[in-house]
Amino acid sequence: MGSRNEVTIYDIAKVLNLSASTISRALNGSELVTKQTRSKVEQVANELGYQKNALASRLRSQKSFLLGAMVTQFNTTIASSVLSGAETTARQLGHSIIVHQSMNNPELRASNLENFRNQSVDGILVTSAYFQEYPSLDQFTALDVPVLVIEASSMLPSLPRKQASDFQNAYELTNHLIEKGCRKIAYMSVDLDKTRHANLLSGYHKALQHNRLSDADKFVLNTHDVQNSWADIAEILGSLLPMPDGIIFSTEEVTALAFTSSNTSNAKRNEFWVTCRKGKENQVLVELGKFAGALLISLSRRDNITPTNMN
Repeated sequence: MGSRNEVTIYDIAKVLNLSASTISRALNGSELVTKQTRSKVEQVANELGYQKNALASRLRSQKSFLLGAMVTQFNTTIASSVLSGAETTARQLGHSIIVHQSMNNPELRASNLENFRNQSVDGILVTSAYFQEYPSLDQFTALDVPVLVIEASSMLPSLPRKQASDFQNAYELTNHLIEKGCRKIAYMSVDLDKTRHANLLSGYHKALQHNRLSDADKFVLNTHDVQNSWADIAEILGSLLPMPDGIIFSTEEVTALAFTSSNTSNAKRNEFWVTCRKGKENQVLVELGKFAGALLISLSRRDNITPTNMN
């Protein structure tokens, strides 16, 4: 297993045939893990010489467990709501977020990016109130870490129609991703009843069939506790190989879309955009932030971010 300082939660997971997220929860005393399992995990961790040390963990993994977030201004509904959700997920997954505001000022933005570089952030979340800030994304991607953009300026206000059925919602949302250039679209839904699952999946399938595309990865998490499922969600997203270029993620509160921008002229292969199907209600933005945080962390865990080529 190597020296004492090289033992990770993945080593413990392998011995016990459990997921890394379960090991992490057990070592952090989460009540989502039974006392019996926590006891087994602690026993194996001690036997292997696992050290629960944040600095050692960062050195072993060459990760900082820090995310950068750039917003235009803190005192906007979009920024505060999205950051609230992203921070909630990040904290659950053992990450911290460094937040800066740009004030739509190029010099301030450059200074903030330099701080992200100095802090060795594992990924960057961007949400802007102004489209004119988007050309600066080349500066973000130059840091060679995953970049996730919340497309808060549009939030798909009219797509799909509010009174559309679940089938029509999924159909139109999948078509929206296809129009963005996506060819490998994953589907994930959490905490929905069987009828909604069936209707959403049917609309997703029909859109792919009409565009002569094959089904990609599909995951239906039958859980009644979405708030404590983000570790599992991030683990699933991080296990997708190759990385899809489009993702539909649906819960009772929000249907979020994620898509790589590699079909645009200034795109980078590690840049993703996230938006959602509803209006700008605060809770929807919070849920969108939670999904964005989970997706960004899952991307940061990959050695090389290589979404499917959309040529």
